[in-house]
Amino acid sequence: MDPQNLGSILRTAYFLGTDGVLLCTRDSAPLSSTVAKASSGALELVTLYETTAPLKTLLACQAQGWQIIGTLLSNTSTPLSALPSLTRPTILVMGSEGEGLRSSLIPLCDTLVHLPQATAANATLVDSLNVSVATGIFLQQLLNSRTTDQ
Repeated sequence: MDPQNLGSILRTAYFLGTDGVLLCTRDSAPLSSTVAKASSGALELVTLYETTAPLKTLLACQAQGWQIIGTLLSNTSTPLSALPSLTRPTILVMGSEGEGLRSSLIPLCDTLVHLPQATAANATLVDSLNVSVATGIFLQQLLNSRTTDQ
C-alpha cells in the first residue's frame, strides 16, 4: 500500500471515530514519516493493531463474535446503501488498489459490499476510487449503521 494512502486512511479512521485499524504488516506500507505526515497526526492517536497472518487474525476475531465485512465489486456483493444495521462489532476489510480483496479472505467475510458506480455516460472512464477515499465512504456508512448497543 502507498504510504500516503495509509496515512489518509488512518486520518479518516480517527476522524470518524473508529475503534482502531488492523494492518497486515507484510502488505502494508511501513509506518514512516510519510505515513505520519499524510495522517496529519492521526498516526499517534489512532489505535493500531498489526498482524502478519490476516486470515488467522480474522478467524480469531470472528470466533469472538466480530462480524467481518469485505469490500468487493461483484454481482454477488451487496450495495453499501443496502447493508442492514450492524448489531455486532465489525471489521471492515479493504483490498489493495491494484488487486482488490485477497481471494483467501473472501470466504471468511460474513458480508461483501461494494460502492455502486454512477450510471453517467462517462462512468466507464473511471472504474474505481482511490483506496483511501473508498475506505472513508465505507467507514462513514458502517459507523452510521451501527445500533446504539455496540
